[in-house]
Amino acid sequence: IKYVDFDFVAGADGTKILNPNELVFTKYFYWVLNSYNLANKGYSRHYKILKQQVFPLPPYEEQKRIVAKVDQLMTLCDELEKQKEERDQKRISLNNAALNKLVSAKEANEFQQHWQRIANNFDLLYEVPENVKQLKQSILQLAVQGKLVPQDPNDEPARELLKRIKEEKQKLIQEGKIKKEKPLPPISEDEVPYELPKGWEWVRLGSLIKLISGQHIMTNDYNDKKIGIPYITGPIDFGDINPIISKWTERPKVCAAKNDILITVKGAGLGKLNVSNSSKIAISRQLMAIRPIEIDSSYVFLFLKSKFNQFQKSGVGIAIPGLGRKDINNLWFPSPPFNEQKRIVAKVHTLLKLCDELETQLEQSKQDSEKLMEAVLQEAFSGNNN
Repeated sequence: IKYVDFDFVAGADGTKILNPNELVFTKYFYWVLNSYNLANKGYSRHYKILKQQVFPLPPYEEQKRIVAKVDQLMTLCDELEKQKEERDQKRISLNNAALNKLVSAKEANEFQQHWQRIANNFDLLYEVPENVKQLKQSILQLAVQGKLVPQDPNDEPARELLKRIKEEKQKLIQEGKIKKEKPLPPISEDEVPYELPKGWEWVRLGSLIKLISGQHIMTNDYNDKKIGIPYITGPIDFGDINPIISKWTERPKVCAAKNDILITVKGAGLGKLNVSNSSKIAISRQLMAIRPIEIDSSYVFLFLKSKFNQFQKSGVGIAIPGLGRKDINNLWFPSPPFNEQKRIVAKVHTLLKLCDELETQLEQSKQDSEKLMEAVLQEAFSGNNN
């Protein structure tokens, strides 16, 4: 419901113009309409519901006094909201600076110092939902830098794991299960973005995976009748973790397998991820499937999640944003020992779950505030005030 005090043309088909008669002060009429707690019916017509509401009608002069008081209170609310936005913006700036220092810390004592500063101001910083989202991304960054869990000197070094992966990949090529591709460029010391812990190794992601590019299926070749195997076209079919299937096909072109990581490589959802939970699922050209070889799939998933902002930035200024096979295969991958991969994944899951709980609390607090505002309006126009 909007209050318009200037000439205009109603452009939308669903717009209803409401003009009260001479017994009702227009602004009073507007505030009463706002006080009704109408159920959200989507694109359904709300006017018939509105007509059934009881309308409190005090004397005309009292209507004006009520409007003056409500306007005064709303102005105060606007001022408080502006102050909150300014305060939140300062907290966002402080949080970004603190997390940047934490992620970029090179020495253990420096890292501990920056973390302690965040911990001491945690309640202050993380009253803002945007900061919790940034904290999640920083947790992923710390995970792939080896700063989230302690290293165990008894773990087999990553270089031994990489030898086995190379042997397994060569075996798969000989068996015709994967194609031999051009050698990936070596990683020089000048390229690496940060120093890895002892026992870790830098490697190109393409040397650890089988990468499967999806292909488009014609509209006539898929259905919504559950005939054939599942078919997903892009992030529109993604759930929180696994795809939500609404299309099937009997003519698949390219398929992902169970536990393959699905990554969006075209369009606005660039870099969005899901995990296949079907034994066989057809994928469109908007997706690629990543199948890790002898390495923890969940660790590869959180590594790719940590790259989401990078993927998004790579699509800025491009008509149809996209990632090619080279972009995925050539990613610098920080490979920890296999056992440490498991520990990192477990730690990340625990921390992200806590972040989710914090976001839920903040959202509930926001909803409670909105309900309080609705209650104030309803009380103001209930007709029970003396």
